[in-house]
Amino acid sequence: MKPPLLILRNTCCTRNKSMKDEGWSSVSLNLRCLAQWEANRCNSYDLSTKNVTVLLHGLAFANGVALSKDSDFVLVTQTTAKNVLRYWLRGPRANTVDTFFNLQGAPDNINRNINAEFWVAENSAGRGKAVKLDAQGNFLDVVDGFNPVSHVEQRYGNLWIGSVVNKFVGVILNFV
Repeated sequence: MKPPLLILRNTCCTRNKSMKDEGWSSVSLNLRCLAQWEANRCNSYDLSTKNVTVLLHGLAFANGVALSKDSDFVLVTQTTAKNVLRYWLRGPRANTVDTFFNLQGAPDNINRNINAEFWVAENSAGRGKAVKLDAQGNFLDVVDGFNPVSHVEQRYGNLWIGSVVNKFVGVILNFV
């Protein structure tokens, strides 16, 4: 069975126009979106049948999604709720959701490494950190002291750190 294509739907709009089209400034747009972004969804798209299934709705600023190594569950970060949700795709808990991990700051993206562990980009008070979790939602490690961070990925023995506010990508070589 092929894993589903997972899509986060983050729309902040009024009627048929986006708020940006209606002349909102970026600051007021961001604040308004954060306040009302509990209408986000996580969808699954079946490539063979072309059907879309809503897995989760009412998410609080969903901002990252990662599939488990064996495709049993999907993780979704919620920025304003400061947590990671787990939606079970298969097994005895299929079609149920639970809280995988609660964070101190606001999570951004989430990525799985080759060892089936997850890295979450987290921000608080203008500072960023990378939080490593195991497949059961247990805390494993943290690397902090970054400027705001939006992406953390462990590949080929290195830890890659990205940010939407910086014009560079950071890398920690030989990170084990």
